[in-house]
Amino acid sequence: MATLKDIADRAGVSISTVSRALNGTAPISAKVRQHIMAIATEQGYPLHKVGKATVAQTEPLRHILLATPRNLMLESEYNLVSLTLINALKTLCLQRNIQLRPFLGEHDTINEQQLLRELQGGKESGILIVNDDHPTLLNAVAESGIPAVLINGEDPSMRLSSVTPANHYAAVAGVRYLIEQGHTRILHLTWTSRMTIKQRERGYRDALAQAGIAVDEDLILSLPDFHPRTARDALLRWLTANSDRLGVTAIFCAADNQAIGVIDALYQHGLRVPEDMSVMGMDDILPFDMLPVSLTTVHLPFETIARAALQLLAQQMTPAQALGIAQRTELAGQVVVRESVRRVG
Repeated sequence: MATLKDIADRAGVSISTVSRALNGTAPISAKVRQHIMAIATEQGYPLHKVGKATVAQTEPLRHILLATPRNLMLESEYNLVSLTLINALKTLCLQRNIQLRPFLGEHDTINEQQLLRELQGGKESGILIVNDDHPTLLNAVAESGIPAVLINGEDPSMRLSSVTPANHYAAVAGVRYLIEQGHTRILHLTWTSRMTIKQRERGYRDALAQAGIAVDEDLILSLPDFHPRTARDALLRWLTANSDRLGVTAIFCAADNQAIGVIDALYQHGLRVPEDMSVMGMDDILPFDMLPVSLTTVHLPFETIARAALQLLAQQMTPAQALGIAQRTELAGQVVVRESVRRVG
C-alpha cells in the first residue's frame, strides 16, 4: 500500500503538503491538491483514511465567483436561457448558504486578466463560468489552478470541468421526431456562435443522415444572432425568394428564441402553424403566452445543470471526492410534444 512518503516523492512535494492536501486542513492551491489526489488515487492510497476535518466539512463551497458576459445578465424576455441558469444558481446557493458574487465581463465575453485580478482580492475559492468558452479565458483559468466549472460551454483542451446540455443528441432527437412525423424537407435556422450551438447543427445533420436523407445546404440558414427579429426577417426573405418553399414542410430552430421570429414570419406571410408549416424549437424556456400556438420543442434541463455545476465544483474542493482530472457532464434533453408540429404524408 502506498504511503504518504511515496505520494510525496512522486509529486515532488513534502509529506506535510500531501497530508494537508488529503485532509483539507490548511490552504493549498487547487492545482497542487488535484495533482496529489490523482497520484494518491493512482497508487491505491485509501482515501477513506483522510482526516476528520474533511468529513466534518459538510459544505465545501463557501464563496464562489460567478463569471458571465455582461449581456447575459440583462433582464429580457429573449435572454431566458441565461437568466434561467443564473437564477437557478442563485436559488441553490441561497439554500446552501453559499455566497455567490457576480463578475460581469464585457458585453459578450469575459476578459481573463480582469477576472484573475478580481479573484486576487476576494474570498472566492472557486469560479463558475457561464456561456463563455473562448480559449484564452479557459487557458488562463486552468493555469491559475483555481477550482472552476464551465457551464453551457466546452473546453476542447479538457483542462476544466464542464456541464452542458447534450446539445448534439438533443438536436438529433428533435429532428428525428420531425422525421417520424413524415417531414423530410426540414429547414434549419441556426446562428454563428460557440461550439454548443454548432453541436445542434451537427445533430440536425446527423439525424438526417441516419434516416438516409441527404443534407441540402440550401436548407440551413446561419444567422448573425439568435434574436427573434433576426430570424423573422431572414425567414421572410427566404419565403419571398422561394415561392415553392423548396418543398419544406417543417422548420427546426436551434433555439426557442428563433422559433418566435419564425412563427411571426410565417403568419405575416399568410401561412398557418402547423397546418401549412410545422415549427420546432430547442430549450423549452418560453412562457406559453409568448406564441399564438404552443411550441413543440426539446426540453433542456437548465435548472439541473446549475445543480450539477455546483456538484462538480464541490468535488474539486473535497479531497476524498476529487478525481484530479477534468470531468465533462452532459445532461439529456427530451422532446416535448405540443401543437406546432403536425404529421404529413
